[in-house]
Amino acid sequence: MAQVRASWPKLTMAHAKQLPAAQRAAVWTEVGDTRRVVREAALLAWVDAGVQVGVSEGLVRALGSTGAQEFWCSFMLEAFGRALLKPVLLGARALYGGGTLGYLRMAPRVHNLVARGCGEMVVEGAELDGRGSGVISVRRMPSLLTGSEAFSLAWCGAASAVFQISGVRGDVRLDISEFDRGRVRIDVEWGPDRA
Repeated sequence: MAQVRASWPKLTMAHAKQLPAAQRAAVWTEVGDTRRVVREAALLAWVDAGVQVGVSEGLVRALGSTGAQEFWCSFMLEAFGRALLKPVLLGARALYGGGTLGYLRMAPRVHNLVARGCGEMVVEGAELDGRGSGVISVRRMPSLLTGSEAFSLAWCGAASAVFQISGVRGDVRLDISEFDRGRVRIDVEWGPDRA
């Protein structure tokens, strides 16, 4: 059974409170009764992944795909400042020497902290002199997740957050062409920020 820690949808709803009033109201409307389920769940409990799918789809309906990906980027930037995920950045430096690719390589560990039965995540890539490219693949995804592009946008937003943390300019492309085979692919490329 595909499950996520209740903390994920709870923190998602808490982050949505920071949206401008009109966007926040649209999110609340689109998420609907799922908000009640989120509120009632214990923070560290495992809940059906359908709860997070409902939240993710509500975000896309309210904000559009681009707006939802921007939301997830902002969400992850905030999350990396919290006690649970701050050590992930330190771990990336210790295990992989830091850098954008090092941070991206921590994604499977974060995925396993908040999701189970939601597919196997693998990160491959190369980086040299601040430029790099990689592929984030999730295989063996249950049909609940392969029926929702919105759920995968969270991973895209997380990659965008890593670019900001690393101080690079990056590009993220979501490929759902193999959803029917239980797979999603996220291609990432980055280089020095010219700002």
